[in-house]
Amino acid sequence: MAGHAHERATHVAFSRGVIVCLFVAAVIRLGWVSAVEVDPRKSFHFDMTWYDLAALTLLDGHVLTDSQGAATAFWPPGYPALLAAAYALFGASIRTAQGLNVALACLTCWLTYALALRVCRGSGHTQVCALVAAAIVAVFPGYVFFAPLTLSENAFIALLCGLLLLFARLQDSARSRPFPHWWGFGALLGVAMLTRGAASFFFAVPIALWWIETRSAKIVFVRSAALAIGVAVVVLPWTARNALTMGSPVLVSTSVGMALTYAHSPVADGSESLAMVGYRRDLLKSLQSLPNPEREIREMQLGARVAIGYALSHPLRELSLIPRRLYFLFHHDHAGLEWAMTRHEPIAGAASQAGGSTDRLLGMIATGFFFWVCGLAMVGGWVCRRDVGVRLLIVAASYFVLMHTVLFVGNPRYHAPLYPILAVLASIGGSAIFRMFAKESINRRVESAARR
Repeated sequence: MAGHAHERATHVAFSRGVIVCLFVAAVIRLGWVSAVEVDPRKSFHFDMTWYDLAALTLLDGHVLTDSQGAATAFWPPGYPALLAAAYALFGASIRTAQGLNVALACLTCWLTYALALRVCRGSGHTQVCALVAAAIVAVFPGYVFFAPLTLSENAFIALLCGLLLLFARLQDSARSRPFPHWWGFGALLGVAMLTRGAASFFFAVPIALWWIETRSAKIVFVRSAALAIGVAVVVLPWTARNALTMGSPVLVSTSVGMALTYAHSPVADGSESLAMVGYRRDLLKSLQSLPNPEREIREMQLGARVAIGYALSHPLRELSLIPRRLYFLFHHDHAGLEWAMTRHEPIAGAASQAGGSTDRLLGMIATGFFFWVCGLAMVGGWVCRRDVGVRLLIVAASYFVLMHTVLFVGNPRYHAPLYPILAVLASIGGSAIFRMFAKESINRRVESAARR
């Protein structure tokens, strides 16, 4: 009875701890939203302005269109659809979009806690690690900076964390059921793909993990087929719409042509530099007289064809760009601050910089916190590298690093999906370091007592 009462009291204490984390996450973000004025309707903010206009267009009952009213698929439709739903329920104001971001961040905080409960089993102090992971996500400065922005980061971070949690749960049930319903995981992956194109090849993560775990081609094939069905149910309607309205079955978005052009060209430097913008403009100059959506499709096709051709014909230069892309992916963690403080799209940090000593200090704090978490995460990943749950996080993180060092350019904004992964691994690393020092302290006391 006493043991049961203690267990119940512990559960209540940690439940309260999670609630505190959610409260802190909400308060910090609401405070930042109140302190920073970001309105993509007053001035042009590239992606932010387009996402807002796309949501308003959907609210009016129209499928995504460009400024001339022609059908477009330049951006994935997932975040505009979510934003339109929020506008329909709570009013079409920027505050609604910002409130949605706060809610999504709180959801991610809870999902991180739930994910850590499953992943941290082999690290000891499971609930403590889970609570620490949730606390890290709650106060992550770089993550907080995205709260006022009508960008897809908040939605995609929550989706990725949910994907990892669902995979961990299904993987556990697979031990008792050989072929669980992986189509549900595939459907959620489809939603993630339609939110950020970077998730388009994420199916490689579960396939790799299934093969490592089972070494069975049959199991991998059956689960992959179920996953593919789930993805198809979500993605194919959007692809069919593009085929009917744009004359081409675009899977996710036509911006893949631009992304590939930025990454693979004679003037590529590993980032989204101004030189890239000029190169792409000159490359597509001959298509400017075409009407939309034909021009958009042709630009995608030409950009992708030229970029892939250049990459295949210049393998040594492509290899030399990987370290530069890695640098630009991780060289700071205040991308959200730059977007909030500028009136145009930040390109490789050169086009605009957050001004003022306060902004620079906030940027330094965010970057310092990020690298501190990365350091602990490396320790946690190494210590528990053979654990199945930790392996999931390592493979998922490796996927996004590879996407933006091999296939696309590096930009600090693109490492945002890693926040929950880093938080969980950092909590494991912190626990390992604490136990190591605690063990050394105990050993010293024992040795001291033996001498006496």
